[in-house]
Amino acid sequence: MKLFEIQSITLFNILQFIFSFAVFAETVAHAQTVGERVFVTTTSDTRIRDRVVGKVYGSSIYTVTHVEGNWLALRGVEGWLQSRFVLSLDEAIEQMSQRVGRNQTDAEALATRGMLFLEQRDYAKAFHDLNAALQVNSKLAQAWNNRGLALWGQGQPQLAIKDLEMAVSLAPKFTDAYYNLGAIYYDGGNFAKAIEYYDKAIGLAPKNAQYYLNRGSAKLEWGKTAEALADYNRALEIDNRMAMAHLGRSNVYIMQENWKLARENADAAIKLDPKLAMAFNKRGWIHTSEGEHEKALEDLNLAISLDGTMVEAYNNRGVVRAKLNKFEDAIADFSKAIQLDSGNALATMNRGKSHFSLGNLAKANEDLSRAVEMSPELEQALNAYAWFLSTVSASEFQNAEKAIELAKQACQLSQWKNADLVDTLAAGYAAGGDFENAVKTQRDAISLAKTAEQRTKFGERLKLYENQQAFHSDIGK
Repeated sequence: MKLFEIQSITLFNILQFIFSFAVFAETVAHAQTVGERVFVTTTSDTRIRDRVVGKVYGSSIYTVTHVEGNWLALRGVEGWLQSRFVLSLDEAIEQMSQRVGRNQTDAEALATRGMLFLEQRDYAKAFHDLNAALQVNSKLAQAWNNRGLALWGQGQPQLAIKDLEMAVSLAPKFTDAYYNLGAIYYDGGNFAKAIEYYDKAIGLAPKNAQYYLNRGSAKLEWGKTAEALADYNRALEIDNRMAMAHLGRSNVYIMQENWKLARENADAAIKLDPKLAMAFNKRGWIHTSEGEHEKALEDLNLAISLDGTMVEAYNNRGVVRAKLNKFEDAIADFSKAIQLDSGNALATMNRGKSHFSLGNLAKANEDLSRAVEMSPELEQALNAYAWFLSTVSASEFQNAEKAIELAKQACQLSQWKNADLVDTLAAGYAAGGDFENAVKTQRDAISLAKTAEQRTKFGERLKLYENQQAFHSDIGK
């Protein structure tokens, strides 16, 4: 039986900007660094020695992957580009500001500066510039796309969708706009609609690995694991250095409880991108699922050191600490996750379980009840609160009737296939003195049990119910 639930994460990158308005003079920029996002000033060839092998497009943003003197390698681009053809984002914004200063109706400069602000996640400034550009020229499909993303960044997805739909109406082959529509629907939990738009993007650009990656993530969320795995595999066929695709495959194998392949793919993601916090978070999850809690802590500490705002990593580290009976430390982690995301039902539920284990019953009751209020269809939260109400020793918190109601809801959500949830329902019946149903339900739980540990614990509780005794616990479930 799992003591705590680990929160996964689902990952996708929002967009790759491709913009082709302004032409810049060749400019000597500051020295670039690996990982930096840079602005390409002029459409230029890329080379390996004297041979032209690729091309980059003016007014586009790329990520630097390697630096060799005055030559740069850019993510997704074969070959090398001379550094004189790129600017830092701040330098590019300054150039655009100079153009706007000379001509406040320069739509191209406004749209380009808006794109740069968008890249820096300054959504208010981005919207201002893109809106001004569209007032000058309403036919700029890329500006509609980018204004939509600025609106999304400001928490207005419906308005964002309208802008992106305008972008594809102006440019029916605008693949990134379809991709961004898919991302917005994915973020809103409409995975069928997300897949529909990712399909359109892939139909227009069948060799874009990012599109397959995101479609795979939508399919995984929709429960289509085989199709998701096929998309992740296709992404890696196109770009075998895509760390996120390995991470996606790791998610599939976790769902299949194939821990070996899950770990191998998490390892591959980390090898390709040693600063990918999500990969350390995922591998930490895998380690704790295999009972290797100390290894899990090492990875989760690394994840948090790389990204101190990762809610899932704090939640997961709290889970591991709770498994090690370090409940005070676990509560600190869950509290940090809640501080970062006040609506996080899993972290709230997990904190409630830790309070239960420490005997902080009022706090446990508060957190567990709040988790159910926050996510009334989250079966783990329903189960956790039902377990508390059924098994807590203090009579002022016991509520068998409510426990049975919550446990039944959890069982229905799981289609009565989860042994732990059925076990909780049996505890609820016993708490209410209905030992006939408690015995019958506990036998059902035993028949569903997948491990020897479960069967042993369930069997011990069955003996209690057969002897007309309720089960009391001092630990969260």
